[in-house]
Amino acid sequence: MGGNICAAAKADPDAELADLGPKKRYAQAPPDAEAAKRKQDEEVGTWERVAPAACEPEYLVVSALRVFLPEGLSRYLRRRAQVTGFQCFEYEIVDSNFRINVPSHALSITKDVGKSERVSKILEANHLTEEDVVLVKTIETLALCSVQALNGDKAKLKMITVEILEKIET
Repeated sequence: MGGNICAAAKADPDAELADLGPKKRYAQAPPDAEAAKRKQDEEVGTWERVAPAACEPEYLVVSALRVFLPEGLSRYLRRRAQVTGFQCFEYEIVDSNFRINVPSHALSITKDVGKSERVSKILEANHLTEEDVVLVKTIETLALCSVQALNGDKAKLKMITVEILEKIET
């Protein structure tokens, strides 16, 4: 009674695929990082601009890491999971603006974008106000960014680069 099952289990599972040849065997390409990113961007719903000051600092850090330091995101999440009793970033409020520092990744996010003429022109050209953007600084980049939430859910954020203000080639 169990003889048929055992015989089927002993059969080579790749035997059927061997007849197809190499081109047909691998007709579907393995998923790549770009496909995963496109899938994330095409999630069901709409991305709406939100005020960065109304968002949780932890979610702002993760969304900034996702854009500017994607190779460090998994390290940050592992570290965050290991620590208890404190945060993996520093958060301070200065003159109604916030500043978030992530020393382990040399990342800072600040609400104080300055009053320079260049920033004013960028904001005007993109129909933004100072309340809509943050300044993200890494070792290699200084960027003006807006923040969007999926269906208004401030736990699902993505950071959109409005303009790279400074790029340092290493």
